[in-house]
Amino acid sequence: MKLVEDHEISTNLGGDLKILNRDGKDLNGDGKYQLYQIKSDFGQGDPSSPGFEYAYSSLTVIVIRLAISQEYIIAALFITRRALNTKAVARTFKPLWQAERGFKIQREGDHKLLFIFDNQEDVDRILANEPWSFDKSLVVLQRYDRNSPIDELSFDKTDFWVQVHNIPIKYKAKSVAKDIFESIGKVHRLDENSEGGGGSFMRIRVTLDVYQPLCRGCVIKLEEGGKVWVNFKFDHLPNICYWCGYFDHIDKDCDLWIQSKGTLQHASQ
Repeated sequence: MKLVEDHEISTNLGGDLKILNRDGKDLNGDGKYQLYQIKSDFGQGDPSSPGFEYAYSSLTVIVIRLAISQEYIIAALFITRRALNTKAVARTFKPLWQAERGFKIQREGDHKLLFIFDNQEDVDRILANEPWSFDKSLVVLQRYDRNSPIDELSFDKTDFWVQVHNIPIKYKAKSVAKDIFESIGKVHRLDENSEGGGGSFMRIRVTLDVYQPLCRGCVIKLEEGGKVWVNFKFDHLPNICYWCGYFDHIDKDCDLWIQSKGTLQHASQ
């Protein structure tokens, strides 16, 4: 536990010394607070130490809030077939995440780790900046509170920023992009700077199912009766299999590639 100065109050001697917050609430008996130190203009001392006497009629009481250790946990599944080295994981994410007071790592299986923080803002920021990868392989993150077995976590969703290219200018509207992506994932928001005719593409935040093949584009129907193919480009895309579009293996480990005995052409990707 760390001691963090919470606030100061003044009190008079002559009765039981009470710890009050600025609203007058009595904090005695609250496990989060303790009387830590008393000081005056003439010196200071620990009221619990032998021989300490209340020598002055008016003292300043410093109330210390005990930083009760509260955990904020991110559970992580590393989608890779390689063995994990937790020290290498820590070295990778420490400079990327820049957590205010760092984090601890707890192993929960071959490819599952818990990242334990004491600051909720760090967790919120890290999750808001998905996707994350380690050794070029996707890392799927979820909030975790230890109230359920980690094996019950699904680890099936990750957020991506996706660029939509080749949309005709007159169709560059938020509603169009939302319609396109609702068929492959949950749409969160559009990058307003990419909307309209000024940019070469639209950019949208989408939650994808990581156990489904990655969609590289789709055909949209035009009002005039024609069709056009729009391409998807994913920001910070980790390794995937370009034969089948899955995250859990790379090209050379794909069943399609193995069964073809190396005869597949890049045009098949």
